[in-house]
Amino acid sequence: YLFAAVYDSQGGAYGGSASYDDTVHALVSVVRGVYILGSGDDCDSAPYATIQPAVDAASANDTIVICDGAYPLATAVNVSKANLTFHGESTAGTVVDGRDAVRLFYAVGKDVAFVGLTLQNGTTDNQQADGGAVYARSSLVVHDSEIDGNTSEGAGGAFAVESASSVDIDFVSMSDNQSTEAFGGAVYVSAPGAEITIRNSDFSENAASWFGGALNIWAYGGRVSIQSSIFTENSAGWYGGAINAWSDLNVVNNSFVGNFTAEDHNGGGAAIGTGTAEYPEGTSSVTILRNRFSSNSSAGSGGA
Repeated sequence: YLFAAVYDSQGGAYGGSASYDDTVHALVSVVRGVYILGSGDDCDSAPYATIQPAVDAASANDTIVICDGAYPLATAVNVSKANLTFHGESTAGTVVDGRDAVRLFYAVGKDVAFVGLTLQNGTTDNQQADGGAVYARSSLVVHDSEIDGNTSEGAGGAFAVESASSVDIDFVSMSDNQSTEAFGGAVYVSAPGAEITIRNSDFSENAASWFGGALNIWAYGGRVSIQSSIFTENSAGWYGGAINAWSDLNVVNNSFVGNFTAEDHNGGGAAIGTGTAEYPEGTSSVTILRNRFSSNSSAGSGGA
């Protein structure tokens, strides 16, 4: 069916042909709707036109299927239930869009997953609001997805993750995400002891004003494994044009091309924190094998 997302005076989204102040703020798109896996529905009979009502109706451990279409948001989707998975019908066809106005998801339940969708144009506009696309105070899974054009004045242009035991990113493309005033152009993790796994993913043209143009990971006492991924033209103002990580670190079979730091501090393609008096457990083990480093640069030390 044809669904026009129109925003009321409270910023909520509803289906219809009229608009508040005669202005339609979102794309008109063929939207197949949203349903809860196992409910007996499918994309031809999806009962929800938008995402939040499906979240409200879901139970812990449910999978919410977002069928193909553009889903422009007026407010962030609030997720407080445990172990929810958001699964797109297709990566390119299922688009959740913050319209450069709002964050996409605020997840404070235990564990959240995003699979097979596009998350784009999410934003936060102050340094106390991390995660332009997703803020998660839980473990996070992101698979088979496109994450583009998200911005945060706080940490994590696309994802900000705290209090997690694990983060798993696999077959994901993240491009043109920015932390304009802090850390982690694409991904920021602050989770002591966490296991962070990133595989088969592509990070390009992400930027952070401070640390970690693509990734900034503070997982003191934990471990970060980055494998078979590509980092291209990511940048940071201070440390780690591509990666800034304080944790044990395993970097295997990746490509780092054209990443850079812009100010006279440290790092370039991948700068690695080694702990301080405050966090002496920062990095005790580093393994770097079979990686390609080309045309990375730093205004300070460590061009690669």
